[in-house]
Amino acid sequence: MDDEQYRAARSKVVQRLGIRFSFVFNLIFFMLIFTLILQDRPTGGEVFGVAIFVLIWGSILLIHGGIAFSLFDRLLDRATRRELERASVHEKPKRNALELGEDGELLDMVEDWRSSEQTRHGEM
Repeated sequence: MDDEQYRAARSKVVQRLGIRFSFVFNLIFFMLIFTLILQDRPTGGEVFGVAIFVLIWGSILLIHGGIAFSLFDRLLDRATRRELERASVHEKPKRNALELGEDGELLDMVEDWRSSEQTRHGEM
């Protein structure tokens, strides 16, 4: 492997690990702030503000986690594999239309449709 490929691969790994580290930091910081807010025991109108805070930051955390751990890519890959499997089920199986010639060369097999009908019905 040459030096450029190594640096490109290393750069991708560092970027991926950086995103995961920032997600963990974001999650810990969210839990710390949320714990401090709950210790203050919000009442009345403050509860609405806390709920909005949790919804917004929680949504950001979900998106960040999905990106950090490639959840969206995995879902796309799984759906693509399923679609390919569905498409392959509906394909007709291909026949092998080759035969071995006298000199050992592979030749296209030309089959007369009448002879194939006769062999299918047991006639010869």
